[in-house]
This record gives sequence, structure tokens and C-alpha cells, in this order.
Amino acid sequence: MISIGYTTDVKKVVSLLNGIDDEFYPPISVQEGGIDKYTEILVNNGKIIVGESDEKIAGFAGYFIKDGSLNFDILWVEKEYRKSPVLYRILQYVFQQEPCDGTVVVKTHDKNTAMASVLNKLNFKKDSVIRGDYVPDRTSIIFKADIRDIRKYFGV
Repeated sequence: MISIGYTTDVKKVVSLLNGIDDEFYPPISVQEGGIDKYTEILVNNGKIIVGESDEKIAGFAGYFIKDGSLNFDILWVEKEYRKSPVLYRILQYVFQQEPCDGTVVVKTHDKNTAMASVLNKLNFKKDSVIRGDYVPDRTSIIFKADIRDIRKYFGV
């Protein structure tokens, strides 16, 4: 069974990010400030939702609320759970808990076709493209959706 909830446990998040750092491009560790700084910013200015199974992290979401919009900065699911409802349950939890009325924003690497597919199924629309995001050869795609539409999808 998957349990879902908030965490502010910096050590837990740093440990997780160190273990999955190579799954991101560029790795968080080589970005300005590295994993420790990224985690500090996320814990202090955003929120982290974790899905756990038998005390093992199965997935998590990190996001910020800005101007009434919910901006996902990081979404990750352990490989063995990627065809399970873990991401759905984490997102459902976020949309149940957050009082935002605006837009949901997700930025993803243009090569992350699995995430783009999930976002398309949730009726997110491609909003913009950022070339040279983080590093010169990375292109990111910004997807947006109205939070009311997303809440309907998740039944909340």
C-alpha cells in the first residue's frame, strides 16, 4: 500500500535526490547550488509530497505556489512504480490539499516523452518552449492547464 503525505525532512529528500540524480538532465547536482541548495529552496519555499511503500519512496512531487498558480518543479516515480497509480495518487493528493484557483504549470525536458504523454492525457496544453534551459543543449517545454479542469479529472 502506498501512503502519501507532505515531508520537510531535508535529509530524506537529499538522500533520495542523490540516488536519482542521474535521471535528470542536467543532473541536479551540477546545477547552481547542487542538491543541498535545491532541497533547501524546495523545503523552505515550496512543498514536497512523497509516496511511500514499505518505507521506500515510490515517487514524489515538488512544487511552488506563485500568484495563485501551482508550479511543479519536479515529479519523479521509481521505475518499478511507473505503470502503477503512484503518480496519479500523488497528484490527486496535491489537488485535494492546495487551495489554488489558477493555472497548473509543469516544465519538462523535451526528450521526456513519457511525461508529455501523461500531461496530454490530463489535458495540459503546450504553452511555450525554453531553449538553453539550465544548459545550452537542453530544451524544456512548459505545459499548462486550468486547475479546475485538473481537479475535475481527479474527482476533487
